[in-house]
Amino acid sequence: MGQVPGQKNAAIYSGVVPLSSAALPATVSVVTLDITEEVCPMTFVRTRIALDRLPAESVLEVLLSGGEPLENVPRSAAELGYQVDLPEPHPSRSGIWRITIRHPGQASPGG
Repeated sequence: MGQVPGQKNAAIYSGVVPLSSAALPATVSVVTLDITEEVCPMTFVRTRIALDRLPAESVLEVLLSGGEPLENVPRSAAELGYQVDLPEPHPSRSGIWRITIRHPGQASPGG
């Protein structure tokens, strides 16, 4: 995967098992939020609204561009107590990243 953007925020990701949609139980639904066209602070405003509406058994997959959104959205979600998985480059969209956010206490795959 190479160097994770936001390496200075590495503590956010300590102990987090990267989430793959293939590893999700069938009972977990994935809600996707595309904020690639947004700029800060609207990136986290839209993410926060989606998190507030997210059912406990769901995960939020956020598509975002690099730079400020990739630094701020994961950090802000973690500060609110959410579990944030390592950013992954989007498989088909250059310059776009994907992070997955889970409710606090939601089980990690295999755990």
